[in-house]
Amino acid sequence: MELSVMICDDLAEERRTLRQILRQYSLERGCQLHMEEAASGEEMLSHWNPERWDIILLDIYMPGLSGVETARRLRRLNDTCAVVFVTYSQFHGLIGYDLGISDYLVKPINQSTVFDMLDWCVQQQREALRTLRICSDWEQMEVRLRDIRYIEIRRHTACINLKGKQISTRRGIAELEKEIDSQNFLRCHRSFLVNLAYVQTMQGNDFIMEGGQHVPVSAMKTAFCKRRLMDWIIEQAWSGRRSQKA
Repeated sequence: MELSVMICDDLAEERRTLRQILRQYSLERGCQLHMEEAASGEEMLSHWNPERWDIILLDIYMPGLSGVETARRLRRLNDTCAVVFVTYSQFHGLIGYDLGISDYLVKPINQSTVFDMLDWCVQQQREALRTLRICSDWEQMEVRLRDIRYIEIRRHTACINLKGKQISTRRGIAELEKEIDSQNFLRCHRSFLVNLAYVQTMQGNDFIMEGGQHVPVSAMKTAFCKRRLMDWIIEQAWSGRRSQKA
């Protein structure tokens, strides 16, 4: 499993402590951890890219942008990563309640508390963190399921379309569908497996993807695929509402 974490704190010593604990977590949990650091909310936001970080450890009280305002701006960018506030205050229950904060860490930080927080965040994001292990051009690699737009089979080769690139592997679509095993993916054609998160609409016998690509839908599956797409959209809307209430 790969995990990308941003540590945002104006105090270098606090960043160092968190960095050491995260490295120990990586060793004990056997996960590949990518860490980045920022000394202010402004610096962190300047490095922001969609889905760059899985978890952000964000100090609440910093010069310039506070952690709360930084989180607010992050949410305006439609970033759905887990945000964990780090604070000296024991009375933090209502701080940022409207921002979908995943957890709070009270300083001084200890390893046990951070491990528990990371375990919880990973469990909550398990679907988003899932990967597909493939061999492409004699290289073993893991691809995040959420990064796959669709898979097309061409001459016994699976062409996996990602954001901005395509990779190929000698695997069949039935095997890939079984391994992926996700409600976000739909076998819409004998040669295509599509990630519904990237479908913008359906026109005739085609899914129209983000970026304008057309993915064919089998004539025999048109009604079923249209119903599955609508059900998926409704489920995502309800999931969003439940998350806001939680």
